[in-house]
Amino acid sequence: MVDNVSTAIRDLLERKPNKSDSAEVVDAEAVEPEEYAALANGRIGNRAQLSLVFRKASGAAHAYSYTHLFSVESDNPNEGFTVTYSAAKTVVVRGQNLAILFETVCRHRAAEIVEATRAQALETAKFYPIVTSIELPARTSPLKG
Repeated sequence: MVDNVSTAIRDLLERKPNKSDSAEVVDAEAVEPEEYAALANGRIGNRAQLSLVFRKASGAAHAYSYTHLFSVESDNPNEGFTVTYSAAKTVVVRGQNLAILFETVCRHRAAEIVEATRAQALETAKFYPIVTSIELPARTSPLKG
């Protein structure tokens, strides 16, 4: 466990290598689950990102372009924030210790926001950022008339 909070945040912001890049077949029971991280910076590090992916614990993912970002608002950034896009789409992110994530989204630096599973939420240290809930806008089909 990490004793220094700034070291823990730095560790979270570093991009971890993707284990799925290897071609070998591995027994699913032998593989340990990856460590949870509330956010990912993307391939280009600390530069502005093109889109923000909201990844639910269920596996569902929704990406929205930073170009359409209208506002990021919060009364208490540590507990969560609301992201509003120009197409009247609003995403609500809730959790704990989310101030660094709030700032990262405001600066267009976050590539992903990842909702923790219940097990990940229980295992994660109290001082780490953890997203416990992502509320996405209702889906509307462009084909409906």
